[in-house]
Amino acid sequence: MLPNFTGMMRSLLPASPVAKALDQSHRQARRWLDTGGAVSTTGRGSDRQEPEGFVVPHDIDRVALTAAINAKLRGQIAQPCSTAAAVEVIQRTDGGRLVVPADIARRLGGGDEKQGRRFLEQAISDIRGRRVLQRVKC
Repeated sequence: MLPNFTGMMRSLLPASPVAKALDQSHRQARRWLDTGGAVSTTGRGSDRQEPEGFVVPHDIDRVALTAAINAKLRGQIAQPCSTAAAVEVIQRTDGGRLVVPADIARRLGGGDEKQGRRFLEQAISDIRGRRVLQRVKC
């Protein structure tokens, strides 16, 4: 039985100019997408405003993070005249990013936005950890 050298030969042959151009454009788009943003066809980025609140990374499931936030908020004593139930805990900006508003982050931290951000970072870490464990089990 002869070994199959087809895969090795493809890796040694130079890629076509079209494939190189596509690869380069994918890498350039990936930089912006990795920060949690959507690719915009207008503007060069200087006119973009940073959203108010905690920007959710693009790889995090919105439903899972919303469930974690709601569980934390349910565990706290309900504040009188609270309108947080009517407000979505994760909002989408015009640029396509998912953001947890600053007032929700403050509520998660018991009045301290930094503590709320720490909770969100921990919840994101937990979601990623569960995702890795699910992949390992399969």
